[in-house]
Amino acid sequence: MVVRNLWRDVNKVSPPSGQQPTDTGWYLRSPKRKMHSALLLLLYQKALKTSPKKVAFAQAYFHYASMTVADASEKTKTESADFRRIGAYRANEADYEIPYSRGAFLCGYYTDQTNSDGKTRLCDLQLKQCRTCQSVFLGTSIKCEPKCPICQAAKH
Repeated sequence: MVVRNLWRDVNKVSPPSGQQPTDTGWYLRSPKRKMHSALLLLLYQKALKTSPKKVAFAQAYFHYASMTVADASEKTKTESADFRRIGAYRANEADYEIPYSRGAFLCGYYTDQTNSDGKTRLCDLQLKQCRTCQSVFLGTSIKCEPKCPICQAAKH
């Protein structure tokens, strides 16, 4: 609901109708999404230390978008110099690897907490660290992946 209200406030029109993203498998469908999802979650966890949840997500997404601007560098040539310098603003939500609505769902869904037994995770997604390069990536708590998608691809 928060994302829809924010859309309405920023764009001055109602957001497009449709079901909000709820498929956690979407974040695991490509190596790039696994890495981008992990980056967004790490930024969000850091922002939560000093800000309430809603503010923390906005801060995390801004920094995520700024850090990933190289992916859309060709698309930003028509924008003003200030927007290119800041880097967080793109012309279209499709220009982001992790769109705002999907990022909001991921950050709201993800938790490191476990069930009352102390063994079963409440979230099927998990941040993992690559044994080879030490980078952090998103995986599942069920399947043990010792290497990040980049190191896995480099081996082939």
